[in-house]
Amino acid sequence: MQPNVLQGREMALTMSSGHAPTVDELLRESVTALEAAGCPSPRLDAELLLAHATGRRREWLFAHPEYRPSTEELETYDKLIRRRSAREPVAYILGRREFWSMDFEVTPAALVPRPETELLVELATRRFDRESTISFADAGTGSGCIAAAVATELPLSRGIATDTSPAVLEVARRNLEKHGLCDRVEVIEADLLSPCQEESLDLVISNPPYVPSGVIDRLAEEVRLYEPRQALDGGPDGLRVIRRLLDQARTRLRPGGILLCELGSDLARRAVELCRGMGYRDAGIHRDLAGSARVLEARAPCRR
Repeated sequence: MQPNVLQGREMALTMSSGHAPTVDELLRESVTALEAAGCPSPRLDAELLLAHATGRRREWLFAHPEYRPSTEELETYDKLIRRRSAREPVAYILGRREFWSMDFEVTPAALVPRPETELLVELATRRFDRESTISFADAGTGSGCIAAAVATELPLSRGIATDTSPAVLEVARRNLEKHGLCDRVEVIEADLLSPCQEESLDLVISNPPYVPSGVIDRLAEEVRLYEPRQALDGGPDGLRVIRRLLDQARTRLRPGGILLCELGSDLARRAVELCRGMGYRDAGIHRDLAGSARVLEARAPCRR
């Protein structure tokens, strides 16, 4: 008897021929199942999971819709579809995610890297060229994807990546090692910029927790049920961690040094006001490709 693919909570794939289903048949059934579960990108999810279960590339599956996976591959795929139907993020199921065209290990200890976060890296590369010998800090590094991308794009830079979670830092270390960056980026268990000396940094970059506490339970199931709450929760107004980051960064940055901080669009105006109240210069907001306010940029105050 061949393994079946879930549709919602019920087993749905029935094989009238008695033969193993083809790639095309599996994908059609899986998409129906994931749609019923409320997954926002059912076709892409089904393709990624089937590629993983069969050890093939998605492109190969597209070219071989008649391929019939083995019983072992079907069993693996069925388990993956069950997990996705329960709204577990695909990145956690696969254990990896692409960010800035780089491959990263991902575990439930850290947030899933998101495309909109790439704006932080893009802005860093606009402000500093490849010949820049800057020092930077990635505060609250998570999987280490931001630090790795910045260090890759700025090959003469040196940086630190901080986080308070030992489990997260192990993931970050493995990712930095994978990309050959451990000699230039030091991973430190610490709160934000606490290990940094005054006026020692040219760039502070961060994707801190910024979701207001009362909003978390209204987020998508993938986020609220599976991603680490401590990496999401920005306190009652969403600014609890951002305030501390701004306060620490203004003395750790060299005069004129740059702060880049991801935030929610509803926080943009208040974050700019906080920067101005702390003496930062040129505080402003950058929008992501969807048009949402996404990144706060400011320059550290000049001190006499």
